[in-house]
Amino acid sequence: MIHKSILDYIPFGKENAIARADLCKLSGLRDRDMRRAIEAARKHSAVLNSQDGNGYYQPLPEEANCVKGWIN
Repeated sequence: MIHKSILDYIPFGKENAIARADLCKLSGLRDRDMRRAIEAARKHSAVLNSQDGNGYYQPLPEEANCVKGWIN
């Protein structure tokens, strides 16, 4: 069985953000485990949570301003 990284499930671009519940369905992880996986992934990559409630995404190069806000 091939294990995917949680980053494989999180799309690029704010407009493609995915809800945590949908991430759980896709990955088979429980919500608590998903939150931990996102936290761990954030130590190595920018995983942003859109403030409009649409979910998580990995920023595109043109979304650098979002990354700056996330870092602060």
